[in-house]
Amino acid sequence: MTDQLRIPPHSIQAESAVLGGVLLTNTKLPVVTEILQIEDFYRKAHQDIFRTMQDLDAKRQPIDLVTLAEQLEKIGKIEGVGGLQYLTQIADQTPSAANVHAYAKTVKECAVRRQLIGIGSSIVEAATSLTAPIDIVNSAEAEFVKLTEKQAESGPRLVSEIANSGYLDELDSRSISQDRGLLTGFIDLDKLTNGLRSGQFVVLAARPSVGKTTLALNISENVAMRLHKTVLLFSLEMAKSELLDRFVASAGKIPLADVLKGTLSEGNLSEAMGSINEAPLFIDDSAALYISQIRARALRIKRKHGLSMVVVDYLQLVRAKAESRFQEVSEISRALKALAKELQVPIIALSQLNRDIESRPSGKPRLSDLRESGQLEQDADIVAFLYRENLNTDGEVVTLEIAKQRNGPTGKIHLASRFEYSRFDNYIGQVEIPQPTHTAFEYK
Repeated sequence: MTDQLRIPPHSIQAESAVLGGVLLTNTKLPVVTEILQIEDFYRKAHQDIFRTMQDLDAKRQPIDLVTLAEQLEKIGKIEGVGGLQYLTQIADQTPSAANVHAYAKTVKECAVRRQLIGIGSSIVEAATSLTAPIDIVNSAEAEFVKLTEKQAESGPRLVSEIANSGYLDELDSRSISQDRGLLTGFIDLDKLTNGLRSGQFVVLAARPSVGKTTLALNISENVAMRLHKTVLLFSLEMAKSELLDRFVASAGKIPLADVLKGTLSEGNLSEAMGSINEAPLFIDDSAALYISQIRARALRIKRKHGLSMVVVDYLQLVRAKAESRFQEVSEISRALKALAKELQVPIIALSQLNRDIESRPSGKPRLSDLRESGQLEQDADIVAFLYRENLNTDGEVVTLEIAKQRNGPTGKIHLASRFEYSRFDNYIGQVEIPQPTHTAFEYK
């Protein structure tokens, strides 16, 4: 009985019926291919038969007992699969080609169960080794997410089906609220972008010490503390305690120096902590995260708490498996764009800029200054540059330039810097911002 339990889940009958159904009706191959991969078949002979069927189909050749047997013989696999006799047997024993979809789902279910056993075995093996427990957990989490992703239904959908699955309701909500996006708390920025929208990949880039982390924290603060929307912040550079210092300073309008020294009044601290304690803001300060781990953790937060925005500080510290740094950053960029679409939330990724801008008299960044990969420019829905320029104003002012916006105008706005409070404020003055082509919503 114990030995039987150790046999991996599989259904030889279902596998044979899938292959037999394709032999009986060639048009069933696309149905099967939508559900199954070669490795989903448990029996090696069935893998070889299915692979050969796909090869014949790719060559636009018919798939029947004769062509399949000839091709298997040509590649030296005919004896290994049981010869023409076995091919005839699976065709004859298939109850009906009409049920191929059901047979394929049975095969897939068994394959997923085998993969789950494989992941479990890997966890057991790693747990009995010297591997750090947190690494085991992160690796297992990433594997489970990959498996979940493979099971997600996707593919072509009829446009009428898309239109009737909530699109009209979305249009109604846009007309009522005049706002489809998430408000950042910066009036001119929200007018220019009409808010950050679901599925958008936003790159916020600057040279070091200009304030990109501060701006990202201010946006997170507004979304979580004022709009009460769930935000997930990945801080790969700064520790949780450092971020909390900045949130306290900004939310309570307390000088950061006082927060760091602990010399602040009970009233100010109480007010700041009141806002922070009610905020649905999650901070992950794990260093050197792989992009697969970021995805796994974001999906977990979304399932448990809902999610409205993700911030990654900063992109160049994220890791991915690639042969070169250029390929690594490109892979991270593509993955974050895909994750924004999957989560249906905006993702703000902070990025470093090249040193080239420091040699320019204007100090104005260009899209080509995005560090280590042109893929960022291609993937991003919005590219925003934060930099300083001489505006001849009494206070320090920084420029936030929307250098790329896939569905809206470009332009630049100004923000008043209040670095002593670890925050930016709306700048009251003349700003260089084009009139949006769409109706601007009323900021509240």
